[in-house]
Amino acid sequence: MKKIALCLITLLFSTGAFAEQRDGYEIVKSAFNMWRGQESASSTMTMKVVRPDRTEQMTLRSYSMGDTKSIAKFVAPAKYKGQAILVIGDSMWTYSPKSRRSIKISSSLKSKPWMGSDMSYNDIAISLESLSQYTYTVSTGKKDGVAVYIIEAIPFKDAPIVWGKEIYYIRISDNAMLAKEFFDQAGTMIRRFDAIEIGYYQGDKSRPIMKHMRVTNLEKEGWFTDFIIEDTQFNISLSEDIFSLANLERP
Repeated sequence: MKKIALCLITLLFSTGAFAEQRDGYEIVKSAFNMWRGQESASSTMTMKVVRPDRTEQMTLRSYSMGDTKSIAKFVAPAKYKGQAILVIGDSMWTYSPKSRRSIKISSSLKSKPWMGSDMSYNDIAISLESLSQYTYTVSTGKKDGVAVYIIEAIPFKDAPIVWGKEIYYIRISDNAMLAKEFFDQAGTMIRRFDAIEIGYYQGDKSRPIMKHMRVTNLEKEGWFTDFIIEDTQFNISLSEDIFSLANLERP
């Protein structure tokens, strides 16, 4: 939900070749930049949490400014309306209309599921700083017949990151992220992100944006969460007051 203010860098590699560490970092940053704009952004999306015995669907509206501020509020259905989350830097708060109070999320809870989905609190607060805490190795190959950068990201030894490694699949033609795989410390893939549909911002073929993505929990059969983005606006005028505890608790 937060975006990253980054400079777009296009890099070319021969199939199977390896690149320097800094190149992988720049490719990943560029992919996130494609999703999230440069100065500010807003979006409306549907979150569909699918389980073998049930499906829940929610609608939320989100806003972000720079790489450090974001807020999202649920607007439907009625039982979730008003629930919200605010991120400022490394700090995160949630608000529940039932309790009528905001709660700061501790570091130990940030790896927990967000709103019962297959996304964690950490997943919705990816920042430029967190992306800089990895060693990147780049090769190229194919995914579903499409030429991609295959980028292995291994956290620094002392980085506060739970994953043993992450692998990105980023389309070479326009830096659109097609998939991401998450592995535990033993090397087992635990979770996977897939781009189901990629569109273009205001019809600009050089500016791919996510329209539908899926996060699959590979530890539990039949568990996944879909995010369908219905409206996205980049570089819009936003007030700093939007990113406040007062606004978090406002209906």
